[in-house]
Amino acid sequence: MKKKRKKQIFRLLIVIFFVAILIKQQIIIVRLNKDIKSCNEALNKVKSQNLQLKEELKISKRIDYIERLARQKLRLIKPGEILFIDKNKKNN
Repeated sequence: MKKKRKKQIFRLLIVIFFVAILIKQQIIIVRLNKDIKSCNEALNKVKSQNLQLKEELKISKRIDYIERLARQKLRLIKPGEILFIDKNKKNN
C-alpha cells in the first residue's frame, strides 16, 4: 500500500508542477501582451508625428511659405516695396 501511496503523491507533485508552469506562462503572456499594446500605442503616436512632420516639411518647401517667413523673421521686402516699422509695437 505504501508503494501505491508514493505513486499517487508523485503524480500529484507532477500535476502541481505542470500547473505551476502553466500559471507562470500565463502571467508572462499577459505581461508581454501589455508590453505589445504599449509599444503599438507608442508606434502609432510616432507614425502620427511622422505624418505631421512630413506635412510640415512639404509646406516649408513652398515658395509662399518661405516668402512669408522671410518677410516676418528677416523683414525682407520685394523690390519697390517700402518697409514700415511701428515704433510703438513691441518686438518679439
